[in-house]
Amino acid sequence: MRLPPKNDTIKMMLDGILKNVPESDRTTAGELRTIEAVYDQAHETLTKAISAGELTPAGLVAEARKVLRKAKVDLKPYEDRLTKLAAKHAEGRAAAIAGEALPRTPETIALEREVRDRLMAITDPVERNRLFLQAIERRDRTFVSAVDNAPAMFPLIDAETAQTGRELRLLASPEAESLGEMYVEQHRLALTMAYVKAALDGIAIEGGFTLASVDDVPAVEQTLAVH
Repeated sequence: MRLPPKNDTIKMMLDGILKNVPESDRTTAGELRTIEAVYDQAHETLTKAISAGELTPAGLVAEARKVLRKAKVDLKPYEDRLTKLAAKHAEGRAAAIAGEALPRTPETIALEREVRDRLMAITDPVERNRLFLQAIERRDRTFVSAVDNAPAMFPLIDAETAQTGRELRLLASPEAESLGEMYVEQHRLALTMAYVKAALDGIAIEGGFTLASVDDVPAVEQTLAVH
């Protein structure tokens, strides 16, 4: 088994990320460097095993599996945190875009129906899109809610305008800043995890398997376990 050269791209990438992190934020730096260290330790352990020259080719592959299994376990808490961060950000984003919902009273339902009827009477789709975006800018909740609650089979605006409207509402929300910070945190963690897992996968491929399949027990190990 040939061990790939040490991947210095991870360190270079993290150096670039951490340049923009305040020195007071030691938590972020510590967490990302700990993830980097998972790869460093795996590569160092296998380098020593190869240099010792005591293992057969099959033994080196088995050792690589063992080392990478540990690496995968060490990364699991960060994978779980990334999943939770992504879910929390998506939930917060959706709530910020939705804003404070109008009460579903007969009066508001009737007003929304009137807005939709007026929009349906406008044959120019570009004009309908323009009116919707203007309503967001002036914070006309009834107008926006009328469009949001329109039947899916009869959309009043096109998909691109709907997406633009969501972004405008998000930027205007009180939660915009905190959601932005959460996204940056999520992106840093995701990028670091992607680089480290790719580097670990590079080691695994040289052993004839992948990081994803490292927990699969090869036939040779199954035979040894039986005997």
